Amino acid sequence: MAGSVLQGPKAEALAPSIPELRAHLDASFGVGILGHHGATVADINGDGLDDLYLCQPGGIANQLWLRGRGGEAIEVAAELGLDFIDATSSALFLDLDGDGDKDAVFAIGSGLRIYTSQGSSFVQSHYLVRSGITGLAAADVDADGRIDVYACAYAGPYAGGSLPMPYHDAENGEQNVLLMNRTENRDQLRFTDETLERGLGPGATRFSFAAAFEDVDGDADSDLYVANDFGRNALYLNDGKGRFNEAAQAAGAVDIAAGMGAAFGDLDGDGAPDLYVSNMESSAGRRVTGSKDFLAGTEASLRAIFKGHAKGNSLYLNRGAGTFQRTDLATQGRWAWGSIPIDLDGNGRLDLFVPNGFVTGTDGERPDL
Repeated sequence: MAGSVLQGPKAEALAPSIPELRAHLDASFGVGILGHHGATVADINGDGLDDLYLCQPGGIANQLWLRGRGGEAIEVAAELGLDFIDATSSALFLDLDGDGDKDAVFAIGSGLRIYTSQGSSFVQSHYLVRSGITGLAAADVDADGRIDVYACAYAGPYAGGSLPMPYHDAENGEQNVLLMNRTENRDQLRFTDETLERGLGPGATRFSFAAAFEDVDGDADSDLYVANDFGRNALYLNDGKGRFNEAAQAAGAVDIAAGMGAAFGDLDGDGAPDLYVSNMESSAGRRVTGSKDFLAGTEASLRAIFKGHAKGNSLYLNRGAGTFQRTDLATQGRWAWGSIPIDLDGNGRLDLFVPNGFVTGTDGERPDL
């Protein structure tokens, strides 16, 4: 289906795989080995149709496909000044200055870039130097009418970076950041880093991949859940004034695994947002950690944490007042990278779409390695 809509030389540039790109592009461009590059859907030009922005590895220009009324799509990233060739992991399009059009936030290379829409183009208005930014989330956390931005950061251990220590509960990653929107004038975006004073310092260096805002305790403000690789996830409850307290343990939402994504949705139809956490499911990992000889002589609680790293996804049902109950439903999502709650069959109930990657090998005598 994508091939029938995205056509031409620009679409052909999307065909090479990550290994192919790494074989042909200079290493300085920053083509990683895992392909952590997001896609964003938003009505960017205000015509009532959702458009598609594709983040790309370093050395390959990002693309923006505008939809037409006839189902066609036209690639216009260069015309709008958004065809970056820096490695890009995430993008958001949202109205940051309250003027009715879509501005943009990008996790690019070594920093976070914020652009304002000025009609026929986008102009950079804010740049925060911060390495390893992975996922972005946005909400008006202090209820002042302006949308704030939260960025997850990750210290990549795969190319000579920081190794997670300890592996099962690491906190030696990069610092996540909350940028508060202090914009006062149209097209003059201004943000300030208020991460620590807003209470988001604790647990914010845990190799974070994704974050999601939702009012989990029903008090009409935006709370924050952060999915972390190599350790426990974090739940920050908003006090209504934009200050947060880490409460995952008290809320029953501590998920210790290889966290890749988090999504909220009312999955059981009780009117409260439930939480679905995407992790990595590994049959080989379950077999190894389930052996009686695994970590022999250590505490059972530690062995349980390692076993949890291979278990797969987690579904937490909201039980009210900011508390959750973990279930064993919908755990098998393979090596899941995220999830989207959506009513796929039109029956009025939310289903779960779970993208995943890495497939079991088929060659040799040890196909699961």
